[in-house]
Amino acid sequence: KGAKGSGVIIFDPSKEISIPRSSNKKIAKEIPPQTLRTIRQEWWSERLAPFFETCLATGARGGEVGALRWSDIDFQAKTIQISKTHYFKNGRWYENAPKSRSGSRTVSISEELVQVLKEWRKKQAEERLKAGSNWNSGEYVFASEIGEPIAHPTYYNAWRRTLRRLDIKGFKVHSLRHTHISTLLRQGIALNIVARRVGDKPETILRTYAHCLPQDDLKCAQVFEEALGG
Repeated sequence: KGAKGSGVIIFDPSKEISIPRSSNKKIAKEIPPQTLRTIRQEWWSERLAPFFETCLATGARGGEVGALRWSDIDFQAKTIQISKTHYFKNGRWYENAPKSRSGSRTVSISEELVQVLKEWRKKQAEERLKAGSNWNSGEYVFASEIGEPIAHPTYYNAWRRTLRRLDIKGFKVHSLRHTHISTLLRQGIALNIVARRVGDKPETILRTYAHCLPQDDLKCAQVFEEALGG
């Protein structure tokens, strides 16, 4: 089945709507390192653990990861091409361009994620064989046991089950994106590079993640003097 047969519509009605932005944006909630390690260990009991690993390792939004096809992944170059996002509404799938103009991008991935995705592809091949003629040939990287696109509630419920078993509260799947961005900024990666990686504008990243940027004014003075040969 192609896009038409699977009910995917390449159309975004929201592009005609102008939504005012709030100036009182909440500080993004990242997951503390120790808590994240605990969650990562636990989510491997869920079928969609590779989905969560991809969200965390790329900083991509859930809808962007859910829209990935295998053709978007270059295992040799270790990159993922993000060029679309999708969502399920009123019984139909809608597939659109990413949230912002800067959303279409190529993201480098680690060897660890490459191996995770290769193992996931093997598992999906087994599911495809088991499903037989019931398989939906949309070639989605993350799909149901019969190849259909996964809806937000599917991975949301898997995430919620994971946290419930650990008695951890207060974090959403989107927290993985926040954690990715915050970690890179704290490690000194330039703001514009981080923005390009996650498909956002530098000013948006700055407005949301200013608390993650280095605030050591003394270090700024020292660096400046060293640059002048002082």
